[in-house]
Amino acid sequence: MSRKHEEMTRKFQAEDEEGNAVTLYVYTTIITTHELSGATHRHEGMKSIRTGDGEHVNRTAKGQYQIVVTGKTLRSNEPDAP
Repeated sequence: MSRKHEEMTRKFQAEDEEGNAVTLYVYTTIITTHELSGATHRHEGMKSIRTGDGEHVNRTAKGQYQIVVTGKTLRSNEPDAP
């Protein structure tokens, strides 16, 4: 048997074209499987990026993003930003 849910696994700062700070959140689909023996395994699935308001964000390149609904471009210089 398996179950899946989403967890916020990372957050990082980006800026829009006007220099306004925007926090972006990375959500990961977590798949938990259970064996008949009772063992449980946790696997990471697809990742998605969203704003604090829940707007979906596309990654266009390392450190470059676009909010899907508005088309607004965001950039991040954080080294661990996807």
